[in-house]
Amino acid sequence: MTHLIVYELFATIYIFSMFHDYCEAICGQPVFEPLVSKRPTANNRISYGREARPHSYPWQAYISSRFAKGEQTCGGSLIHWKEENASDIVLTAAHCIIDATQLQEPHSTWEQMTLYFSRVFLQNKYYGIKMANPSDVTVYLGAHDVEMLGKNVEKVTVAAIATGTFHKYWRKEDIAILKLGRQVAYNHFIQGICLPSENEVLPDGIACVVTGWGRAEWDMPSNRLQQVEVFIYKGKIDHSNFKRGDMICAGTKMMDAGPRQGDSGSPLACMKNNTYYIQGLVSFRILDVCTDYYENVAYVRVSKFLKWLKNNIDELEQKLLRR
Repeated sequence: MTHLIVYELFATIYIFSMFHDYCEAICGQPVFEPLVSKRPTANNRISYGREARPHSYPWQAYISSRFAKGEQTCGGSLIHWKEENASDIVLTAAHCIIDATQLQEPHSTWEQMTLYFSRVFLQNKYYGIKMANPSDVTVYLGAHDVEMLGKNVEKVTVAAIATGTFHKYWRKEDIAILKLGRQVAYNHFIQGICLPSENEVLPDGIACVVTGWGRAEWDMPSNRLQQVEVFIYKGKIDHSNFKRGDMICAGTKMMDAGPRQGDSGSPLACMKNNTYYIQGLVSFRILDVCTDYYENVAYVRVSKFLKWLKNNIDELEQKLLRR
């Protein structure tokens, strides 16, 4: 009799849990609590971070973009865009879905002028950008070890892409929207991260976390998701590509720690009221800048792009409906 009561109790809890999972729209509240350590560990990635607890950052996306000369991999985030228990919008950096070889080509004043005037007269903000075709971009959600994709991983195609005005002569607006080919339902392993409020201000020195599968200190990519704690820096930044209104600077308290190649587009996640919000996207490292921290990195300030997000998501949806 006792065993039957215990069984029914667990069955009730399980059913309630399943009902809760699929009926209450939540974001930024992982089922598996993140474990953030400030101490460097051996064999770390995201350079002097540590391996994340599996599935403790359920919004983390692994993005593969294929180009004629090879593949680019980046991070991204499934965002909680509507009050639903599912999402089909991933945020990443614009340079993640632009052919890297184009960005590394020598600069030409004539090409720069041609690009500018062509954009103005043709009214095409994407003119001159070798952007990946949506069909050549694949998003993986629910992954921890990208070399051992388990049954919890969702492999999703991309239906449409929108980016900021980022190109090799204009490194600002390094943000991109990936409109997925289908809605991805939330579960214990996949969940959207909350968006911040418009023009939200982060206090100086507040701790946040960055996650990704980027290169390690031995210049090899990590198979397992890594994390590192970073701190918001609001002092002076003397860098030509750093635009304070649209960007956030954050650094670590450990030398050689922080995001590396392959971490681009990954989220800068900050906690407020026991909920994680995406405050930034990994954009570029800020070298030779004197701050209170090591390894300063510039992040796209998501709160500055909320109207841009809404307008572009609406445009993408209308574009897909007309197909």
